[in-house]
Amino acid sequence: MIAEVAVDTTTTVNGDIEVSQFPALDSPVAELPTIAFVGHDANSTPHPDDDDQDQRGPRRRFDAPPHVRVRKGLLAIAENPMRPWHEEVQSIANLMTENYDDELLRGNFVDLVLQLALEQPLKTPFTAAVVLVANTNKPELIDTLLTKLAGAIEARIAQGEWRDVKLYLKLLACLQSMLEGDGVFPVLEELFSRAVDLQTASSDDVSSLRRQCGQRYILTLF
Repeated sequence: MIAEVAVDTTTTVNGDIEVSQFPALDSPVAELPTIAFVGHDANSTPHPDDDDQDQRGPRRRFDAPPHVRVRKGLLAIAENPMRPWHEEVQSIANLMTENYDDELLRGNFVDLVLQLALEQPLKTPFTAAVVLVANTNKPELIDTLLTKLAGAIEARIAQGEWRDVKLYLKLLACLQSMLEGDGVFPVLEELFSRAVDLQTASSDDVSSLRRQCGQRYILTLF
């Protein structure tokens, strides 16, 4: 599209207007200088890049696999002060039970619960709550977890890793409502009694050693 625009051709000398070369009013329009403008014509064909955003439409949302979402939920549970922890527990448990047929999800869930019991023991009550809620719809879940947990406790006892044993027993205590009889409490009481006996024996040994060292020191002085 070409637009015709009149151009002022007046010349000046030392700031004073000398000769006006502006065309006369009665001169033909065709004699006027013209300037060509490249613009967009409404009737012209649109460029392929025009309105690219409108042609692409809304971006499609991508949902991560269930085992990834469950893992993220367990790792971040009870860390957001703006969201009640019981809502997170319910959400993760529902996601777990709705996709329980996923073998990868089941395996990762059990392994992650045991891993968090050792690496983030402060979250043990919350991960145990997820197990308790999920167990209401999928009772077979607790069987798999307890079987693997019992094996892990026996292995840690054989290796003498008592810190891990203590943390695993803490997880069992949080799952007490799903255990038969007195559950894990008799085991905890027995361990406590043995720890007290060992501490008492150790204190007696230390006192006896101090007395012996004191007597030797006195004999040395004399």
